[in-house]
Amino acid sequence: MRKTFVLDTNVLLHDPQALTRFEDNAVVIPIEVVEEIDRFKKDPSEKGRNARQISRLLDALREKGNLADGVPSDGSSGGTLQVVFCRSETLAQLPPELKGGSGDNNILAVALEQLRSGLIADQPPVGLVTKDTNLRIKADAVGLTAQDYTTDKVDIADLYAGVSELSASATAMETLKQEGGLALAALPSAAGSELQANEGVTLVDEAQPNHTLLARFEAQGQRLVPFQRSTRARLGKVAARNREQTFALDLLLDPSVQLLTLVGKAGTGKTLLAKAIAGEAGVPFFSLSGSEFVEMFVGVGASRVRDLLKRAKENAPCLIFIDEIDAVGRQRGAGVGGGNDEREQTLNQLLTEMDGFTAQDKPVIVLAATNQPEVLDAALLRPGRFDRQVLVDRPDLSGRKTILEIYAKKVKLAAGVDLDSVAQATSGFAGADLANLVNEAALLAARAQRTSVEQQDLGEAIERVVAGLEKKSRVLQDDEKKVVAYHEVGHAIVGHLMPGGSKVAKISIVPRGMSALGYTLQLPTEERFLNSKEELQGQIATLLGGRSAEEIVFGKITTGAANDLQRATDLAEQMVGTYGMSDTLGPLAYDKQGGGRFLGGGNNPRRSVSDATAQAIDKEVRGLVDQAHDDALAILRENMALLETIAQKILEKEVIEGDDLKQMLEASVLPSGVTA
Repeated sequence: MRKTFVLDTNVLLHDPQALTRFEDNAVVIPIEVVEEIDRFKKDPSEKGRNARQISRLLDALREKGNLADGVPSDGSSGGTLQVVFCRSETLAQLPPELKGGSGDNNILAVALEQLRSGLIADQPPVGLVTKDTNLRIKADAVGLTAQDYTTDKVDIADLYAGVSELSASATAMETLKQEGGLALAALPSAAGSELQANEGVTLVDEAQPNHTLLARFEAQGQRLVPFQRSTRARLGKVAARNREQTFALDLLLDPSVQLLTLVGKAGTGKTLLAKAIAGEAGVPFFSLSGSEFVEMFVGVGASRVRDLLKRAKENAPCLIFIDEIDAVGRQRGAGVGGGNDEREQTLNQLLTEMDGFTAQDKPVIVLAATNQPEVLDAALLRPGRFDRQVLVDRPDLSGRKTILEIYAKKVKLAAGVDLDSVAQATSGFAGADLANLVNEAALLAARAQRTSVEQQDLGEAIERVVAGLEKKSRVLQDDEKKVVAYHEVGHAIVGHLMPGGSKVAKISIVPRGMSALGYTLQLPTEERFLNSKEELQGQIATLLGGRSAEEIVFGKITTGAANDLQRATDLAEQMVGTYGMSDTLGPLAYDKQGGGRFLGGGNNPRRSVSDATAQAIDKEVRGLVDQAHDDALAILRENMALLETIAQKILEKEVIEGDDLKQMLEASVLPSGVTA
């Protein structure tokens, strides 16, 4: 069924190949669009490059004939392309509030002319394709079918062309829009129709044939649902647990400009949250990365800042999203060339433009995202600029479960898969980690020739994310394998008896990742946000359990405990220098806390202290580690028979987990001199 699509300027600037993406349908471009594209040709940005590419394509199509009469857009598909002038009589028929010579109104007039010509010739309704929310709203007001252009979410054939048309009453169409769904049985015209899952359907008003609505058939509920933008609801309401993260939408009602910084670790969903805010707000959305402002040539970045803010003011109310703003907003004076390098000039221009915003009826909201707030220039964060910072933290237990449910819908899960246990086992995972986990599980199921993802696939995916890929090709010598076995069993026995909030779930001597020759997997039993001194001491003892087992069994130590020692030392230093858990030094902090540590930077140098204090800190750290080492040795000596039993079994099976491991560890006992 041949369709006609009228394309807006922003569609072609977004994707020059849109001219040929509509297969055997007719594509109409208003002359105003061609003129606007011509003005973008000198733009140094990606839009300028796209504009030049479109001009070359149009020149090539001109050789096939007169564009005003229509020419083949693609010889293989049968599609056509036509450049159309706006007719003044059609423009005069627009509603009074839309009359005038603006580009939007001319494009609407062209689309209406195509629609009326199609109705006379008994053709389906015309579709206006645009990325401009304001233009789509205007199109709805005059009875045009308008849709956002996208190539990465919904197939174009489903979104625009559809395969079926059904007549509906105005009441039924209003129900579909207001309630978000309409039972297929409520449409008499649907009787006998054989719709496929996710098939596009065009509903045509029985009383006003030019009033149409695009919907999608949901096979599971036997109903029609409207095509939806990406909204906060599609995030599973994970972000709604922090009320600050939702207030930007309310600010659209405030007649003043607001600037907001989203702060969070990598993968927590800052960019996704900004997209969801734009989807719910229903206003123009400008998205770009901070690195796009920084160029080799001086003045280019500042020019782009001016152009962006100028366009934002012209399209207000609107949203601007600057991702990775730390690329352009770093502290001045720290770069090459003092204060004269291109990045700092760009930042100066950005600060100047921010001051140019004034209270008005049509607000502009500027969102920025970064995982390094500590490097941002102080002038950028002062009141009146990006003074509001909203934390986008890693999800809690309920948030992880909801995120897993969202991504699990994209794969086929086997019956009995327990996402609750997966959510509990993934404490500390960000949203991106959980998405990767589900993807890894699907790949594992596919490699095993299974048609659905099972619980074991999700468990293996967790280990892949935490410990890395299994490397069975890495062959260990028999003596090395024996050392690794006793080392990992030492971790398991000490970890089972010492406090720390995690249970030992698996022991493996199969090499993983870049350097792990074996590993002991501990999973949290509950969601915890605080740790006591005893629990931290238990964690240090667990880390030293492997080295202690080597000392007891072999009477010597190896390099296998290098990572354990590093983590144990770091934890002991934090207990003394950050948490004030030393009786000798008292409740003082000797570490320089900063935003980098808060967001996982890991660089936390010690404050300037006297030599005597530095020696006292080192002595306290050494004392904590030595005490944990002694506890680990005492536990393993008390459970020597169990250590031998489990080590021999893991040498035979390579992996022990589940009930078998639990039953064996239950036989362990805590020595009288060690407190749990």
